[in-house]
Amino acid sequence: MKPSRVKSIVIVILLLLNLLLLIPFLYRHMQERSAYERSIHELTELFTANQITLSPTVLPQTLPDAAPEFYRDDGQEKAFATALLGPVFSREVGGGIHRFYNEHGSCLIRSNGTVDVSSAAAFDAPEKLCNDLCRQFGYAIVHSELHNGIGAVTLVRTVGGTPIYNATLTLQFRAGDSVSVSGSLLTSYTEQERVGEMDAVSALVRFLDYQNSPGAVVVCTAVTGLDSGYLLQSTLAEPLRLVPVWCVHTDVSNYYVNRSTGAVIRE
Repeated sequence: MKPSRVKSIVIVILLLLNLLLLIPFLYRHMQERSAYERSIHELTELFTANQITLSPTVLPQTLPDAAPEFYRDDGQEKAFATALLGPVFSREVGGGIHRFYNEHGSCLIRSNGTVDVSSAAAFDAPEKLCNDLCRQFGYAIVHSELHNGIGAVTLVRTVGGTPIYNATLTLQFRAGDSVSVSGSLLTSYTEQERVGEMDAVSALVRFLDYQNSPGAVVVCTAVTGLDSGYLLQSTLAEPLRLVPVWCVHTDVSNYYVNRSTGAVIRE
């Protein structure tokens, strides 16, 4: 038999083997997809029975598989102060507070990331300053009320595009080129793997249980969105840890479902 023919037969055999190995995988994937679609249908009917509108399109298909732990970074903190004040001096105030200052104002940063800045430095383009801060320190603009360079802009810290809902910075631009900043400055972090967290369907079931509990004061009529993110834990100790949550957007308010424990809190 010609070598070329033998080679062709071997290739065909290998292709058939790969196909045989692929069939169980495809079958398992189809079963999982079917089970997921069935759970979505049942979830939608459950919400409808409770007079709450839920569109299946609001459910995300994936969630982050790691959560960051934040640490103080002296270099990043100084860079942040410099971006708002220009070249700065620094000193320890005590109690884990770092103070950066110059003739334009001061910047106080605490061990839990809380920051307060008062600056009289001139900024010709507040929008550019906000965009520069986002790009350099990992934030995104979520709200802006700037009019002729005066007003407030709110930024939220993100990690890989995932928001930390309660880690925001608010920049208040005033007449006379002054700006004040308050909120949370989160700098360096390491990622910790997370396993065993609830999916979107389970989170919405927990949310519905919460809405039907005796202590529920306000009952929504529609779920308008669902996305994953984090809440910053209130602590002074390093590292600053985050709680992974599902954020349930409703026509009344936003609610956070802890992806590990299932506990629900209102924004």
